[in-house]
Parts: sequence; C-alpha cells; structure tokens
Amino acid sequence: MIEDRLTRRALITILLSGLLTGVVALVGVGASGVLPAQVFRAQTVVLISPAADVSYGDKNGLWTALEGGTQSQIAAALFAQPKYRDLAAVAAGVAPNQLSVTAGVVESSVLINIKVDAPTAAVAETVADKIVELARPDIAGTVGKFQVNAVQPATGTATPAGIPAGQALVVVFIGGLVIGSGFAFVAIRARRRKQDVAAYDSGSFPLPTPPRPRPPQRSAGPARRPDGSPPRPRRPPGT
Repeated sequence: MIEDRLTRRALITILLSGLLTGVVALVGVGASGVLPAQVFRAQTVVLISPAADVSYGDKNGLWTALEGGTQSQIAAALFAQPKYRDLAAVAAGVAPNQLSVTAGVVESSVLINIKVDAPTAAVAETVADKIVELARPDIAGTVGKFQVNAVQPATGTATPAGIPAGQALVVVFIGGLVIGSGFAFVAIRARRRKQDVAAYDSGSFPLPTPPRPRPPQRSAGPARRPDGSPPRPRRPPGT
C-alpha cells in the first residue's frame, strides 16, 4: 500500500510539473512578442511574349529566343526590385517593411510567378497587381521586343501563409509539458535510487519474501488402497 501511494504521488508530481512548465512557457512566449504575425500570400502569373508591333516573320525568332529563358529571368529580377515594392506599398497604405516580394520563372521560360506576403489578404492582392502595373513599362524597355501581361491577376488568390499564432502556442505548450514532465521524472527516479542505495547500505533494504509452497490438492474421487485398487465395500453389520 505504501509503494502504491508513492507511485501515485510521483505520477501526480510529474503531471503537475509538466503542466506548470507548459503554462510558464506559454505565458513567456506570448509576452515576449516572438510569435510570428499572421501573413497572407497573394500571387499573380505574368506572361512574357513578343511585342504586338513585331512582324509575323520576326515572332518565330523571338519565341525561339524566349526558350533560352534569359528574357524571363531578367523580367523576374526586375519584378523583385525593392523600388516597385516600395511604390506599391504606398499605394496600398502600408509600410514597405511589412511586405515580402519574390518572383521567379515557372513551368516554362515564358511564365513568371510573383508572390507577395502582407499582413492582410487585400493588401497582398493589391500590392501584387500594382507591382505588375508599375514594372511593366520598364521591363518592356529592358528586354527589347517583348511585352509582359498578367494572365492570372492576384485578386482572389490570397491565402494564409506560415504558422498561425494559435498553432504556435499549442506547440509551445506541448513542448513545455514534455520537458517539464521529463525533468520531473528524471529527478524522482534519481531520488528513489539514492533512497534505495541508502537503505541497502544501512541494512534495512527489504528482501523479497519467498513464496509459500502450496499444499497438495486432494482428489475429489473415491479413496483408493495403497496398491491402487479400489477399496472393498463394507458389509452391513449382522451379516
């Protein structure tokens, strides 16, 4: 009974230590402001193609040139320039440091995917479309006889990106729970081991009690004679 109470007490101590550590970690992380803010990502797809004023005979050669990917890579690098992000941030009414812009060639050498991360879905979509509008004249003048047109506007494409704050807090609490319970378990095991060693050194270490031999079970059938034969029936008195 004593050992059972100690075991239950140890389990309760481990559980309470884990819960306390989880709550402390949760409060500490929430108060420190290190949790990532909610971010929304919008994207627009731009097509680079021969300019409209190019003759039909020259377009075949320009399409062949696009297969090398050089013009598309130049256009993607221009879309990602900070100056277009800053101008689009002013148009959307947010600070430029709240935005993140990436652009890269996708699927083929003529498609460019522009992604914008922003605090809200509306801002992300507005900035993505504004960057295409602002950068299009400069890109057309840089890459030569080519034009860029949006084949998929950013409107309606924004989705949450990254880990939501609620999920991050759950991960922090579970981590604190596991760490606190683990330390408590190790501490209790170490203390019990020291107690056992001290009891063994003092000679009061309880020795296991050997099991008592079980008495032989008697058969429920009729008794037999020593030679194994059944007993003779008794004669009634007076016969």
